[in-house]
Amino acid sequence: MAPRQSNGPQGVALKFKEQLSWKAGKPIPVTTLIKRLKTLSQELKELDQEDVDRESLNKAARELCSQGLLSHKDKGVKAYTACCLADMLRLYAPDAPYTLNQLKDIFDLFVKQLKGLADPEAPYFQQYIYLLDSLSSVKSVVLVSDVPNAETLISQLFTIFFDMATPDGAKNIEYLMTDILVQLVDECNTIPGPVVDIIIAQFLRAGPANAQATAMKKSKHGKPDPQQQTLQAHVLPPAYNMAKTICNSCVDKMSRYICQYFSEVILDSSPDRAGTPIDDEENNEPSEEDLKELQKAHVLVKELWKACPGVLQNVVPQLEQELLAENVHLRTLAVDTIGEMALTGVLSSTFPITWTQWIGRQNDKSAVVRSRWAEAAVRIVDERNDSMVVQLLECVANKLLDGDEKVRIAVIKAIGSLDYLSITTKLSTEAPVFHENSARSNEVKNLGKQIMDRLAERVRDKRPAVRAEGIQVLARIWDMAYEDIASGNDLVIHQLGWIPDKILEAVYVNDAQLILQVQLAMFETLLPLGKDVAAKSKSKDEDDATAEKKRVERLLVILKHLEEKSKRIIWTLLGARHQQLVKVVGQLLTACEKWNGGVVEPEEDGSDKTAQVKQRVTQFLDFVAPLISLDTVDKTKHDLWRWINGNDRRIFSLMRTLINEDSSYSVIIRSIREIFKRLDSATLVETLRPLLYLISYSQYNRSHVPAIIDYSRTDQNGLGSVANELLKQVSDVAPGVLKAHVHTMCTHIQEQAPKNTDVEPDAGLVDTLKACSQFAKLYPTDFPQERKLFQALVSYALSGSNFTASKYAVSIIMAAAPRKELYAADLTKTCVQSWEYGNKSFLAKLSTISQLMLLAPSQAEEKATEITEICIQDILLKNRTPVTEDNNVDWVSDEDLDDECWAKILALKTLVNRLRAHPQHRRLQEFAAPIFRLLNSLISNEGEISKAKNTPKSHQSRLRLCAANCFLKLALVTSYDNIISPVDFNRLALVAQDERQQVRRGFVNKLKKYLMTQKLSSRFYGILFLMAYEPKADIKDETFRWLMARGRLERGIKNNNNVLEQVFAKFISLLAHHPDFDTKLEDLSDFAKYILFYLQTIATEENISLIYHIAQRIKQYRDALNPSSENIYYLSDLAQDIIRRYEAQKDWSMQSWPGKIDLPRSLYVPFSDQEAGRAIAMKAFVPSEISPMLDSLLRASNRSKKRKSESGSNSAGSKKKVKPNRPAKVPKTPKTPRRSDVVVPESERRRSGRASAKKSVIYAETDDEDEDEMDWEMDDDEKTPKKKKMEVSDAESDAESDKDVSMKTPSRPQRTSNRGKGTPKKDEEEVEEDEVVDEVVDEELDDEKEGEQVEEQEEGEQEVVQEEDEDDKDTQEPSPTPELQPKKATRSTRSKPVETPSKKPPAKATPAKKKSAAPANGTRRSSRGKPATDEDLDI
Repeated sequence: MAPRQSNGPQGVALKFKEQLSWKAGKPIPVTTLIKRLKTLSQELKELDQEDVDRESLNKAARELCSQGLLSHKDKGVKAYTACCLADMLRLYAPDAPYTLNQLKDIFDLFVKQLKGLADPEAPYFQQYIYLLDSLSSVKSVVLVSDVPNAETLISQLFTIFFDMATPDGAKNIEYLMTDILVQLVDECNTIPGPVVDIIIAQFLRAGPANAQATAMKKSKHGKPDPQQQTLQAHVLPPAYNMAKTICNSCVDKMSRYICQYFSEVILDSSPDRAGTPIDDEENNEPSEEDLKELQKAHVLVKELWKACPGVLQNVVPQLEQELLAENVHLRTLAVDTIGEMALTGVLSSTFPITWTQWIGRQNDKSAVVRSRWAEAAVRIVDERNDSMVVQLLECVANKLLDGDEKVRIAVIKAIGSLDYLSITTKLSTEAPVFHENSARSNEVKNLGKQIMDRLAERVRDKRPAVRAEGIQVLARIWDMAYEDIASGNDLVIHQLGWIPDKILEAVYVNDAQLILQVQLAMFETLLPLGKDVAAKSKSKDEDDATAEKKRVERLLVILKHLEEKSKRIIWTLLGARHQQLVKVVGQLLTACEKWNGGVVEPEEDGSDKTAQVKQRVTQFLDFVAPLISLDTVDKTKHDLWRWINGNDRRIFSLMRTLINEDSSYSVIIRSIREIFKRLDSATLVETLRPLLYLISYSQYNRSHVPAIIDYSRTDQNGLGSVANELLKQVSDVAPGVLKAHVHTMCTHIQEQAPKNTDVEPDAGLVDTLKACSQFAKLYPTDFPQERKLFQALVSYALSGSNFTASKYAVSIIMAAAPRKELYAADLTKTCVQSWEYGNKSFLAKLSTISQLMLLAPSQAEEKATEITEICIQDILLKNRTPVTEDNNVDWVSDEDLDDECWAKILALKTLVNRLRAHPQHRRLQEFAAPIFRLLNSLISNEGEISKAKNTPKSHQSRLRLCAANCFLKLALVTSYDNIISPVDFNRLALVAQDERQQVRRGFVNKLKKYLMTQKLSSRFYGILFLMAYEPKADIKDETFRWLMARGRLERGIKNNNNVLEQVFAKFISLLAHHPDFDTKLEDLSDFAKYILFYLQTIATEENISLIYHIAQRIKQYRDALNPSSENIYYLSDLAQDIIRRYEAQKDWSMQSWPGKIDLPRSLYVPFSDQEAGRAIAMKAFVPSEISPMLDSLLRASNRSKKRKSESGSNSAGSKKKVKPNRPAKVPKTPKTPRRSDVVVPESERRRSGRASAKKSVIYAETDDEDEDEMDWEMDDDEKTPKKKKMEVSDAESDAESDKDVSMKTPSRPQRTSNRGKGTPKKDEEEVEEDEVVDEVVDEELDDEKEGEQVEEQEEGEQEVVQEEDEDDKDTQEPSPTPELQPKKATRSTRSKPVETPSKKPPAKATPAKKKSAAPANGTRRSSRGKPATDEDLDI
């Protein structure tokens, strides 16, 4: 209360003298009384506290506190009385002229009158405001703390004021009420408990729980509207502001009471509260009511932190203690509370210890706590832009590697809730843009990007739920960034353009459910169905065209930023896999119609076919259900049967629309929507949704073709090349969608036809010709028959500047021309007569001749003599290109390859095509012998057939690759395969170990393609096992996965006759005649890796006994190729030893094989002398000293997987254990060279495992140090730096330290087989990829393909001729097999032989036998080359 300044009698006296009290029974009339009180009130207002004569106030003061006035029934009397009493307290301040009981009655009156403020329309509203203002300004309200029962009055005041605080109330009243309450809290010695509860309740009203309750009240059926749950009130309620002001004005006092409140709640909810037995397990956990109170208290803390953080000085330490509590609920609440508090304010600097403790909860023992911590951390990263974010980035990244899948899922979901700005500015940049301290920029660099990288790794997580969530979140992020990526924003492309690539890589895990998740991400997020389809509009056709072009653009943008292996996944999923599923579903629909809901119509003969039809449907469901199951396969089958038994013929008809190539995109979308509407349950919708997406022609649709062609022609936004690639795929996989646009493409072909000019056709012309070629083969009657079109095609064949275009032009003519025989005869005659090397279009004519040899053998055979002379005498045996520095390199790209080399390749194809066109020639052996000799000569002489030996190296590598691939083509024909002898086969197999990686890659890819057609003999599988020492990790790993996939496929086929198991005998024969084989201990240990590679890809617990049986059976035969050789016996003993060790390592139980396998007689012949056979069987060829080497080999093959599993089980934040340094390896004494002491210079080293027949080969030795240096050097064709300093992970450091035990082989001459020049090691964080899953799909393809795409290119160079095998008449086009990332170094490459003078060359070209050394860091093959298992993919 304000103090008096003057107390003298000379002050201004009160003039009011009228009576205010009355005697009993003689009351003063109300009107008179109100008039008097009004007069008194007016006079008292005018009196100043400093000048008033207090003696003159005594009488009025006594009468005003009479019970007659205080308890009067009239509102006006009480209102004016209250105003007068308030003025009396003002004028008498600081000493009130009343007793405590009188003051109690007075304040009772005040409280009752202040209730009138709730009604602004009340007649005495102004008097109520005056009373409120007086109490506030004079501070006389503080007297209430001295009166009896003050707690009740104070509580009433707080209740009334907070109840009257409404959003539409007057602000001045709110301010006055707040001021009064602040005075009460500040002056009262103790605040009543109800008052504290009232204040706290105001903060709880603003909490999320209250907002949700409000939303439920406003929503229908008492359920909260999910769209309203996240909305917050823009204006906080006045009561909240009042409570906030009270707390901020009375920080010290309120902090004590809030701390007390919080402590009581925790104490009451704790398991060891008074009266609760500690050992009572049922009471050790908080009850539901206790949890509600705890949650309420923590909500209060969060709201108080936002409003008045100062009052939490004593509460935050209690939260810190909660973080360390044993009770999980308390820790969870504390983590949530502090996490939300950290969104605002400066918690880290105000309470640094608490902040540190909170960060430590990232490693809490409870997964629930870690999950909540991670969610809160991501919210902080999203909301804040300061150093607190920097502290949390690495922690969030670590939680993506948490050992519990629930934690990983929680982090992924939290990241998925971030907005686009936060993702691009905080999680996708090398350093957060808000970090201003440049001195610390290196510390925080890549922290945000690390989160995205580890998020990308989760698509290959062991747990399906984690993988699914990771795929969905990544897809949504890319969807948000699409507009920037499509517009060419380089920063966003760098940050997020890789996402589709990572999503598609998940296919390598080879999990059916995960593959489905990838496909759903494609259909629903990356390429969402129906997103751009126009709804009803006036210009619907135009809108549809625009929408379809946008969709094509979206697909092209995805393809543009994909790596090759991811593109192959796209082509497989949208191509071969889709086509197979379409066929199956078409047959399923037919079976469903016959099933007729369970009422099968009897046959004409009256027989009941119900069981047969049901079995047919069941077979189809057994195939389809695993491919579309997001739950259990049994549940999916149950739902599918419900749908089938529903027998909705309209749905069957709509599904046939989906699998019809002629359906437009908009029709497909409408059909899918109608099917969803017709299904009678949400469960069926969820089950059939994936199936409808997968079978529909929504990606390769006829409506998309115009847009694809347009992009291929205009190269808009740089999408021309991928548009051409997409058009190729459409023509290969679904040429039927081109029907509506084939006339447009033919018009384009006519416009670009050669017209005696040198104008180069546009980039998309060849692809257009190929598309038309594929269409013409399948739909010749639908192909346009205009004469001008075929004249244009003839001009391409005769005078085109692109020989590939000539090839496709001939294919179209021979497939669709009305008089193809006449065209063929004229083209053959014209090409042969006018052909001259070097003249205009000579390559085009040669390509035409090659195609005619295959497609029109009758007409071409008439000119066979002239054609053969052209190919051999004019082309193959002549070298017109002088050897220069430019062309005397091992390999050049297709673009840089000169015309002479192309001519030689086309000449070889022409000769081979002649054989392929006459597989049943009556004198086949004599007919084919010259061509086989030519091919063998090219392979054995490494591409050199000229007597002058002046063929450029770039030509040699191309020619031996072409010769090897031609061998494979001919082997597809049984009659020619029988001509290929085992010696020729062994020579061909060494191409897989050629010195040039482009040759190896092209040959191996072609071999895998032909093996998938099942038209190639099984013996060719043995060549792929030579890849055990392949130095290029991607080639080796791709082959590894491919072999594993083929093994599973073969084992899944009924009556498969154990094809890959029986290949083992043929593979042993191949190894026995390998030029590197020797019976010395070091060589045997090297060749053990070949056998281990076979076991890792083919062996299972079920078939290992058969493989072991075959290995034993070898010692019961002689070598048919070299009867005096004992090599096969060494390998037999070696194989048996490795198989036993491999079985023990896998903890398998090998039983004796019950049957008896006969080995191929072309490779093995039985003993004629039983005693000799018995002696061989009893003799041990492999010495026991090899055991340590085999043990090291097996440990090395398994070490990487074990290390990954162990390190992954730890928390990402934990430090990695460092192994102690092992003793240094003792250098081994170099071995004496076999043939000479001449050391091969570094410049003379090469990879090839075969020497020219006219060269004497000398092999040099290298010591360990030289091998280390050499291992770090890159190939000649790789323009990358040499050995660099780099940090290595624990796995890599262990690998380096274990080199001495991986293969204890003495230093030897460097082996010239391709067993590994060192390749960069794979990142430790990268999860193992499993084998490709599309092999089963490829086996079902029936359509024969003549075209094949360009082989893979290595480091910007195309690796094989684009037209390598696109003219395969009887060969299918397999879906490509994805490859792994580069992995660890395997073995050093072969040494290049040194030419020494030789007076007498060998009689014939045979592979030269040689010895080589295994570099110290190349002898051990890491098991990272093995496809991932569930354990590998776990965290």
